[in-house]
Amino acid sequence: MCTYVLSKPLGVQQAYTIQSNISHEEYTIYRNAPLLTSWSMRHLELSDGRIMRVPELYKTWLRYRGIRFIDVTDTKVHAVIEGDEAPTYPTKVRFDAELERAFQYVCEAGPRSDLKKLTSFFTRYYRSHTGYLSQKWLQSQVGLLAGMLEAHTSIKVFQHPWPQSTIILHVKGSNETLTKERGVTILGAHQDSVNFVPVFAAPGADDDGSGTVTLLETLRALGKAGWKPASDVEFHWYSAEEGGLLGSQAVVDDYVRRHIRVYAMMQQDMTAYVKSDTKERFGLVTDYVSPKLTQFLELLAKHYSDIPMVHTKLHYGASDHASWTRAGWPSAFVMEAPFEDCNLRMIHTSLDRYDIPGFSIPHLLRFVKLSMAFVVELAEWA
Repeated sequence: MCTYVLSKPLGVQQAYTIQSNISHEEYTIYRNAPLLTSWSMRHLELSDGRIMRVPELYKTWLRYRGIRFIDVTDTKVHAVIEGDEAPTYPTKVRFDAELERAFQYVCEAGPRSDLKKLTSFFTRYYRSHTGYLSQKWLQSQVGLLAGMLEAHTSIKVFQHPWPQSTIILHVKGSNETLTKERGVTILGAHQDSVNFVPVFAAPGADDDGSGTVTLLETLRALGKAGWKPASDVEFHWYSAEEGGLLGSQAVVDDYVRRHIRVYAMMQQDMTAYVKSDTKERFGLVTDYVSPKLTQFLELLAKHYSDIPMVHTKLHYGASDHASWTRAGWPSAFVMEAPFEDCNLRMIHTSLDRYDIPGFSIPHLLRFVKLSMAFVVELAEWA
């Protein structure tokens, strides 16, 4: 653990001095990236409803203190649905035969390879050049896997004012009427990583490399199984979650503006860690989520998995699902364990690697199967 006090802006040369073991190439990248030198003022909303006007760098201190926040500087979202307009969900599974067949294509090789590459970038911090490079690699992987699907697909690179873009894969359903009635089903994860001090290494294997590759393996297995949805499905890899849900908020703003209806959204963030002396469990988040959609996830877990779901709370702004919740769309969030047993000591450090004790690809694959069940049971198998 490192503590630090910054009483004035930290220049690039000072940042280089602090981490003197980075390569010349990495130093060049950071010299050209607006990292700790960014002192633009931001509006951060905290869990108690307070909005603070602070410099960008203040986010570093909040992360270090474990204080959650949403950067609402640029958000335009207002609630779009409420009450009787909220969607309803199935009360029993309908595609267990198709899914059990598709589960046979889930394997460890894909996630291991994807994580090795994803964590090879010095950082995936959204303002950095390597954050941009990691996004380009991820975009190429999504394109390859999209080509395996029998349904029509399109990839949107959702650009932001910072280098790293959000990636959106749209899978068109065979029944346009059903999509108009229900809306789109969304699986999300965030592709960015961050160290408590953004110029330090941030491999981000668990947070959120694990969620990122969970979505990739979900695509890979469904493609091999020949899945085609009846209603539209999207896979989102958000930029800048660590900056205060910036990427997902921009996407939500855009969807609200274009009147895109959302049937359900599930976030995958930290899916691969099993704490020593504990048993495998799903941590089902129960605050700042849709109760109806959360209940549906419990149904899926009981039917398609052999580990229990344990209720847990994360409080405000925990991950990108909160951006959809704030807009009134139903979202849900399942993570690797109850909050207190998550990988809290390693995330946001250079030790968030896939080779540490407790990091479990088999545990991650349980989230792949849950994600497959989520999209198939909601968007169906045409």
